[in-house]
Amino acid sequence: MGRAANEDFENQVINGTSEVHVTEGTLSLKELSVNGSSPGVNVFTDAKLVSSKAVEVTFGDSSTWLFHSSWLLDACRAQLDQGNNRNATLSAVTAHYFNGGKEISTEATEVSLTESKAGLKVTWEGGFGDTFSHAFLRSYAPIVGKCISEEQPEYFTHNPLNAEFQNDLWDRDTLDLPIFQWDDLKSEGEQYEKLCHAVVNPGVALVRGLPEDEGATGEIVTNAMFNWFGKMMQHPERDTNHWLISTMDYSKGGNSQGYDLENVKKNPAYNTDLRLLNHTDQVSYGGPGFLLAFHCVAGQGVNSICDGFKVAQVLREQYPNYFKMLTKPTSFGRRIAHYRQPIDQHVLEPVITLDSYGNVMRVRYNEILRGPIPVPFEDFEEYYAATKKFVELCNADEYNVERTLEKGDLIIFNNWRAMHGRKSAAKGRIIVGGTIAMESFKSKMRLVFDKKADPETLKDRIGVPEAVLAHQMGRKELAIIR
Repeated sequence: MGRAANEDFENQVINGTSEVHVTEGTLSLKELSVNGSSPGVNVFTDAKLVSSKAVEVTFGDSSTWLFHSSWLLDACRAQLDQGNNRNATLSAVTAHYFNGGKEISTEATEVSLTESKAGLKVTWEGGFGDTFSHAFLRSYAPIVGKCISEEQPEYFTHNPLNAEFQNDLWDRDTLDLPIFQWDDLKSEGEQYEKLCHAVVNPGVALVRGLPEDEGATGEIVTNAMFNWFGKMMQHPERDTNHWLISTMDYSKGGNSQGYDLENVKKNPAYNTDLRLLNHTDQVSYGGPGFLLAFHCVAGQGVNSICDGFKVAQVLREQYPNYFKMLTKPTSFGRRIAHYRQPIDQHVLEPVITLDSYGNVMRVRYNEILRGPIPVPFEDFEEYYAATKKFVELCNADEYNVERTLEKGDLIIFNNWRAMHGRKSAAKGRIIVGGTIAMESFKSKMRLVFDKKADPETLKDRIGVPEAVLAHQMGRKELAIIR
């Protein structure tokens, strides 16, 4: 993500009755809609060439912005081919490779509004032209434009890429666990949309009443996650997309995945007689699964849940040096000996990953998969203290919610945010589950909400960040996908 062309406007705080309210630097989306509520707000009111290099545009909300004419050319949708890929022969960046070395000029020669005023026509030197929709340009204005209005517009002047959307942090006393019924999620209706939102923020959701999974095949959870969020990630050694954890003796029916039984008994991830502290899954992967789901197909167990973003906030506010330490890379890895073919994994990644604007994007931690701390001599003691404090907070009663998972329950976590553990498991408990990659989830969400958008504006949504799409489409569910 690139920074806005006009950094003076990046961190503006909007007050009053605007559609988007910012409090203490955190974005909260309220009735998000690029169309607004005033008549004519979704049309342009004026446009003119300031020079061949800049275009001045006034939107329906009376805000006026400058755009580089070269940005408009580079972003124009007319460059997309039938497959919705950028046509390299029409791009000013690469056209000279296909046109005998001749460059495409980025200087604009003419601008005008369409008859309906819903579109802005721009023509560049050489005759190439395109029409931009109001929603497309207005959603990008705070990122790439320069606001030159005499008065600050009430609506949407912040840079949506420089905002922390996951602001509903929770602890033991504040989590209102979203609970859904299986039968209400058989179509992409209101409950399904709420589920899509819940798995990101607050980052955990419970679905009850799943059908029987005879033989613990994993078919129910695999198909459900595919229909809702995309295909489960494939493990490098398992034959299936799902895993299975059982309190049963693996030699008596629970060993469908070829485990080495002696090694399984030593691993608290699989030996349910041992307590499992709060952690995130797949910490030794370069790209851990974004969503984690498991279906209780038999018995019951008590799970603990913690908001990793809440813990990160506590560290940032109360132990800033510890927070800074945990944003430095450390080692996670494992040599998995209990599969048919051992695998050996290692990554250097931070416990707390920040995006390019300093917002917490991901929490990654699993004590049993943590390697030696690779920090300089002078930093080790503080890093070690930071690690201990992080683990202490993640497992502290005040930040933990306990939930008994019973047969027919499916729990879904944002694995980049919500940490989970196991307090106990009754004999006979079997769970099956798996993970969904961030790329699969984002693709599914874009396609789901795309169905509700105008098909004529499809090209406006190709290659556009989710935070920008949220304003184009009025879908706050998309805005919180990072």
